[in-house]
Formats: sequence, C-alpha cells, structure tokens
Amino acid sequence: MRVAKDHVFDEDGPNPIGYDLVGFDGVAAGKITDAWIDREESLIRYLEAKLTNDKSILVPMPLSRVKDVTEQVLLASVTGEQVLDAPTLANPDQVTLREEDRIQAYFASGHLYAKASRQEPIL
Repeated sequence: MRVAKDHVFDEDGPNPIGYDLVGFDGVAAGKITDAWIDREESLIRYLEAKLTNDKSILVPMPLSRVKDVTEQVLLASVTGEQVLDAPTLANPDQVTLREEDRIQAYFASGHLYAKASRQEPIL
C-alpha cells in the first residue's frame, strides 16, 4: 500500500500493519510492514513482513489469518522458523510471476510437509 496511495484499509476492519507474523507453532518470525494490493480486483494479495533475520518477504493473504484481538497474523502452514527461509523478491517494489509461484508454493506446501506427521497418510 506504500505504492497504491489511493487504497486504504477499511476503518471498521483490522489493519495488520505492525502485527506479529506467527507460525503454526506459536513462534513469531517478524512484523507485518505493508500490504500488496491487486489493483484490478481491489483486494490484498500479500502481506509484506520484516523478519527477525532482517529479510523482507511476502506472505500470501489467503494462507494468513489476521487476529485483531492479539494483533497477530497467523500461518497454519509453516512454523516460525520455516518462515525465516521463505523466498524473497529481487526488486522490493515488484513481484514477478516466477516469484509469486515460489512464494505460493513455499507456504502452501507446508500444509503437507512442514512437519513429519503431515507427510504420512491419515488412515
């Protein structure tokens, strides 16, 4: 939203900027610093986070849950430590299709591979 100055958060809804980014294990990996808007559809595609290891990453909004009460953005797919290894952008103001594929794959694959118990059949 630092680039899309014509967009703002709804005053009745949560504004996740400044919230902690937390993995499914409860470990905070960083703080949300910005939101990336799809201008064609007027919706948030990614949340940008500054991690504890000083990397900046994008987190897919559909794989995130904003908890206004605790001021956290929760991830169900990866641990706090695994967030630190998420792919980064070559250009901090632009995301390419290849980078989007890598980001989506990294976070979505955690539903199946983030911990050993997720890799086995349920039966």
